[in-house]
Amino acid sequence: MINNRKRQYVQKISRKRAGTEIEKKYAVIGLIFSIILLISIFTFIFRENNDVKRVFFFPEVTFVTEVEEKIYSSEERIMPFIGDTEKDIELFVNEIILGPIRPDHGEIIPKNTQLLTTIVRDDVLYLNFSGNALLNSENTVLDIGERINTIGSNIKHNFTGIKNIYICVNGQIPDLAAYYNDNTYNFTNGKNYKLDNIN
Repeated sequence: MINNRKRQYVQKISRKRAGTEIEKKYAVIGLIFSIILLISIFTFIFRENNDVKRVFFFPEVTFVTEVEEKIYSSEERIMPFIGDTEKDIELFVNEIILGPIRPDHGEIIPKNTQLLTTIVRDDVLYLNFSGNALLNSENTVLDIGERINTIGSNIKHNFTGIKNIYICVNGQIPDLAAYYNDNTYNFTNGKNYKLDNIN
């Protein structure tokens, strides 16, 4: 009789322990699921907050491209916001090199151009492109002076904290005296910060 009671007591304790272990397993699974859910929600919110709208101005490919003044119009793109001005500008300029989405827009700079260096010091930006930047391509309707002006103007429009921009090709500032009388294509004090005829 005593042995039966002992056996029943031991069985009850074993069942309770087994139930407790099952409850612990479910609690751990629930906790892991909750953590994964919270991480997913946080990642989604964080990603959404780190997107930024950038505006790109490209020359329109029309009969007007044969005359002196070009017509520019915009394309908006959602891009990642890194939070480091240098890296954000590098991403932006590489997007310029990739070219327009709209079929009625021309390239600003040939697609095979490489951005070699991006340096930001205080409010001054230094860009260094490969020599391809100077070459013409069938999709590029701008001369080198217009390319420099358009790249700088795009940057100034999207990164208002940048005051001065110096654009080099293979480490050398291109001679644009033929395009700008005072050679102020470096956008110092806002000179040449304009895109004429924006639609």
